[in-house]
Parts: sequence; C-alpha cells; structure tokens
Amino acid sequence: MSCDFQTTACGKWILAGEHAVLRGHPALVFPLPAKTLSLTWHRTEAPLTLETHGAQADILREAALAVLEVLRAEGVLNEAAGTLCLEGNLPVGVGLGASAAISVVFARWLAHLGVVSTSAIPAFAKRLEDHFHGKSSGLDIAGVAAPGGRWFCAGESHALSETWSPAWYLSSCGEQGATAACIETVRQLWQRAPDVAQVIDARMHESVTLAADALADSGPEALPRLVKAIEQAAGCFSDWGLVTDALKTHMELLRAQGALAVKPTGSGKGGYVLSLWGCAPPADLALMAAF
Repeated sequence: MSCDFQTTACGKWILAGEHAVLRGHPALVFPLPAKTLSLTWHRTEAPLTLETHGAQADILREAALAVLEVLRAEGVLNEAAGTLCLEGNLPVGVGLGASAAISVVFARWLAHLGVVSTSAIPAFAKRLEDHFHGKSSGLDIAGVAAPGGRWFCAGESHALSETWSPAWYLSSCGEQGATAACIETVRQLWQRAPDVAQVIDARMHESVTLAADALADSGPEALPRLVKAIEQAAGCFSDWGLVTDALKTHMELLRAQGALAVKPTGSGKGGYVLSLWGCAPPADLALMAAF
C-alpha cells in the first residue's frame, strides 16, 4: 500500500521551568531524537480506520482514538477516509512528550488535508493536547517539534545558545506520573498558601535563567552553575510535593553513583529523572543519553 503522507515527531525533556511555565514563567525544553512517533496515512475510499503498532500499541491506540473523537465532534473529519497508522518507540504516559507528539503529528496531517493552515499547526496541536492534560502551556509542543534546545515563555520560543554539550542522561524511576494530577497538586498549593507558591515559582524562574546562562558560557564556571540550576529546580519539585518515594530513591541512587545533579523532568510524582554527569555514568545503570 502506497503512503500518501508521513510525518514524525520526537519526544522531549525539560531542563527547568516545569509547572511555573503555566503561570507565564520561562522554561527550557529539549527534543529527544532517540524516541519518536510516526504517523502514516494511506488514502483509500473506505471510511477512516486506525492502526497502531509497537510495544505500547494498545495505549497508543487509546490516546489516538481520543484525538479522533475530539476531531469528529468538531466536524473536522467529516470527509476523511483511508488508513491512519501510528507507530514508534516513544513511551506513553511517562513525561517524555507522547501526548504532544500525538497532537503534533495529527495537526500536521490535518494541514496536509487542508483543514488546518501550516502556520496554525502549533496552536492546533496545543488545543489537542489540552484534551490530555486539561491545561497545556505549549511547552511540550515546542519541544517535540524543535531541532534543539528552546527557551519557551508565554507561548513563544527561541533557540537556546549552547556553547558546550553537558553529559546529561534520562532514566525512569519505575513509577508512572500523571500530569493532570500534578498540576492539580500545585494548584491546590496556590489556593492554600499563595505566598509560598509564589516563592517557589520565582525560584524555578531563577533556575531557568541560571541554566540558560550556564549553557551559553563555555568557561570553567559553566558546569557548577548548571549543577546549581538543576538542584534548585529539583528543590522546587520537593516544595510542591511532587517527589514520591520512588522518585526520591532513584535520585539518591544516581547521586550515589556519581551524578553531579539530578531532578525530575516533566510533571513529577513519577516518570523520568534528568541526571548531569562529569563523565560517562556506570554502564549498569542503563541510562538513556539526552543529547
């Protein structure tokens, strides 16, 4: 069967700025090229059908069907036909941007059909992602479609100045997090103790600025500044109440094995951990390179 359209989006990981980005603060996001999701469309006269392949085919299918349901409810797919196929190695539900990648590839497909203008792809993808998390900043959308690190703030992003390549890695804590639940935890803190919540946001904002400055600086102080930025961001997760026992144990393990700095990446309460190293980490940790 010939392919009439194909597009691929990758995963993402966040260096700093999680949660505070929803309130207008900046964040730093990077693509994860090793983890991808591809959408292929085969034009036929038959009604639209969906196929999913890979280790998480069932979970991917559930997420894709949710998007199709939204599009049908909006009357976007009234005349769509053919076969859609989704496959890839990007895990779903672990904070690496799967919902954003799904939203982006669907938005690109709709642009191919002429339903969405090319310039409107990011905004349309963000609207689709809102159905996964309830409220999307657009940060993940920017990350999965970017060729490199991005500074993101209030819906706008630009390329980061990177003068050196830190040895940072990603690893799962073995526990799955839920973005919507984490957002709700932070929201409740804002209701309960707004002064405290404001201070945490300010500290996360500072960690973003510090990390960006460290990446732009190739001097001897760059690495220590990046370490400080990551550890400060990690402290924000703790203060929000988003570090579970599984996350804490995994981060302590990485530090014990020589990591210079560690933090949750994504929403927290599970998912992946970012670790920064001064040299190659022990092979038996089976870490995934984030660069």
